[in-house]
Amino acid sequence: MRALGCIFLFLVTGLAPACQLAGDECPPGSRSWSAPELPHVLEDQPREGEPLPQILIGNCPGIKLVFDKPREKTINGARFSYDAVNAYFYGENIEVSEPGVSGYDAKVRYTITVFLLDGIVKHSVIKHRARDESGKMNPAPDNTFTGKRREFWPGSSEDITDYYREIGEPLD
Repeated sequence: MRALGCIFLFLVTGLAPACQLAGDECPPGSRSWSAPELPHVLEDQPREGEPLPQILIGNCPGIKLVFDKPREKTINGARFSYDAVNAYFYGENIEVSEPGVSGYDAKVRYTITVFLLDGIVKHSVIKHRARDESGKMNPAPDNTFTGKRREFWPGSSEDITDYYREIGEPLD
């Protein structure tokens, strides 16, 4: 489990800055959410056919992909077109202090992914995972994610690979 937490942190810190190549840099003062803001983020979720909610605008997406041409995707039976993907991350950690092991481990993780077409929300997915009493990370109440465990959103690996092919960057 600790290894998966480390992989998540590596992906968010290692992959996210690379994916930011896709568009404008985050505005000065942009940040990730604080714990008191999270309920407001969940209440003001992205809604299909509307612009990005105000609560997300001040937050820098951890992953931002912008494609030259619209793409098609089906998630949970909903088929939609999109030309951009923004993924926003939030996490809470717990301190780990055991013989031979010290550091931090994931307690709660949120990934809110928004699919946009010409700046309008076409679909959104919330990946919410929390650690249970046995120490296992499991889907939690706000979860709408149905993809593979290691994906940020359903099909994220393919989208990220296609993005890098489109911009001509090596995937090494």
